[in-house]
Amino acid sequence: MTKTEIPDRTWRWALIGLGLAAFGLCATIGVVRGWPEPDVPDELCYLLQGETFSKFHLAMPHHPLWKHFQSFFLIHDPVYASKYPPGQGVALAIGFVLGHPAIGLWLSIGALGLSMAWMLAAFVPRRWALFGGCLVLLGFGFGHEWAQTYWGGAVAGIGGALLFGGFKRFVDAWRPMDGAWMGLGLAVLANSRPYEGLVVAIVPLLVLATFFLLRLAKEPKGPVLRSMVPLLGTLLALTAWTGVYNARLTGDPMMMPYSKHHAEYPTMSLFAWQKLPKWKHKEIWVWNSYRKDVARGHFAKKNPPGFDHRRVARNWRYARASVLPNFLLGGLLLAPFAFRRLAGPVAGFTLLLLLGAHLVAVPYLPHYSAPGLAALVLLVVAGLFELTRLGRLRYLSYLGVLLVSLSAAHSAYSSAVTEREPSYLRRMRPRVLERILEQPGRHVVLVRYHHRHNPHLEWVYNGAEIDSQAVIWAHDLGDDSNRQLLEYYSDRTIWRLEVGAVPEFTEEPSLEKLREADSGSAGTKATTQEGVIAAPG
Repeated sequence: MTKTEIPDRTWRWALIGLGLAAFGLCATIGVVRGWPEPDVPDELCYLLQGETFSKFHLAMPHHPLWKHFQSFFLIHDPVYASKYPPGQGVALAIGFVLGHPAIGLWLSIGALGLSMAWMLAAFVPRRWALFGGCLVLLGFGFGHEWAQTYWGGAVAGIGGALLFGGFKRFVDAWRPMDGAWMGLGLAVLANSRPYEGLVVAIVPLLVLATFFLLRLAKEPKGPVLRSMVPLLGTLLALTAWTGVYNARLTGDPMMMPYSKHHAEYPTMSLFAWQKLPKWKHKEIWVWNSYRKDVARGHFAKKNPPGFDHRRVARNWRYARASVLPNFLLGGLLLAPFAFRRLAGPVAGFTLLLLLGAHLVAVPYLPHYSAPGLAALVLLVVAGLFELTRLGRLRYLSYLGVLLVSLSAAHSAYSSAVTEREPSYLRRMRPRVLERILEQPGRHVVLVRYHHRHNPHLEWVYNGAEIDSQAVIWAHDLGDDSNRQLLEYYSDRTIWRLEVGAVPEFTEEPSLEKLREADSGSAGTKATTQEGVIAAPG
């Protein structure tokens, strides 16, 4: 350790302090603005997942009236669950246990800053690693969408940091524990963003395999093979866990919930070379042939198959607004200096592969790139550090640090003062819920859509324990199916909600009471408070 290196004890406290600072700042912004509320279907599905896990279930039982409760990104057969990998749901489950899912969201941001600094310390001196951790806090904490929306992004970012940090330490010293950290990173990626995580893992795994074979040829085989045991054990545990999780949710250890959902509800192609999938007519969130065409057209037009330049341009705007803030984009100018060490080639080629993976994938949102954040930050910080080692050019590194820091601070300020504009659904659903809860007892709301309703504004979402909610949201499926629903919930007041067709919604939808609760019913199906997935009601 050099004289300027941070001592081990101080380093551990610095990492803890960085994580606590990230959590505290995100929580402060969130509480000042008001607890984050879900605004899009993805968030509601992650909240359902978090609530389910907080009850120590992988999925909830199949509901006998499940056709009334189908919605975006949910599976109902053989169980009731979200289609998404469980990583983000675990973070939110921690929040549910601690009192609110947003707490888990902010804890994940704290863990992101801490893990990024830990990762960087394997490549650069610790003071530079702390600098990089602070950049991540400024750029992706505060009011950033990863810190204030429930679809997050931090969990996959943590996976990438564990992967790169464990990889570098493992190939440097071949300590078994470092292999375990690398394996843990792979596990987090597989359970948060499996497609992008696999792409991000390719280069580190290839380099590791090369170094392993070279070492195996020069050193005794016993110690070399034993050093791989924790990594391989972690991967075996990951494989077993994935099989158990898939089997619980889909009935098939080899089928992911995401794949099952896409097979049943194919609204768009997943990759550019695929044609638009053949529609399988099932009872989904689109309740008649006209709305089916509207929904299918909506997604297909927004995400056309093939290499569409409009989609690429749109995705670039998304990425620039979220995962490529100015301080990282400008910092990439220093990336060539990072190629003087292992950090440059590994991180650089990883980002090129991730870019290619995004180009061939049809859907894209900024948090899809979260597994590559570690490589991106590594290029910037390692480039700045290597610049300090180039004689007189080292003075340019001071300017680089200043500019990158100012740009990161500006990103933090912008995210802190800019709030996401609430959607019509986020504004109106609580109003409708408030009107319903003014009436005594428990309730069911039958939602009927106008045929021109925007299919992405879905009103029907429920919590993990549907029958225990004070207010249950259900689709109006016609008299025959509705009759079964009314009989099943005879102890509840029944309402009908008519949702209009104007794209720029300004008025509250029409709410009509259809039937009072049957006072003679036992009422054993609903016993808890309203809590339908956190804030939305």
